[in-house]
Amino acid sequence: MLEGHNVDGDLQEIAQALADSGRCEDCWDIEMELLARGHSPAVARRITADDAMRASLDQRCSDALRRKA
Repeated sequence: MLEGHNVDGDLQEIAQALADSGRCEDCWDIEMELLARGHSPAVARRITADDAMRASLDQRCSDALRRKA
């Protein structure tokens, strides 16, 4: 959970699903995907503003890419 940041739970779920999909290499790719899906830059940036969330997304991306290979 993102503590201290008001990030919509749905947005977290979307970001985690993107990370788990194997289509994104890291949290910055997730941020770009959110922008491509029409989220505002401010909303997309909120997901990568938290250090713990960023690390979690990076790890999930890495795990998904390994499974995909």
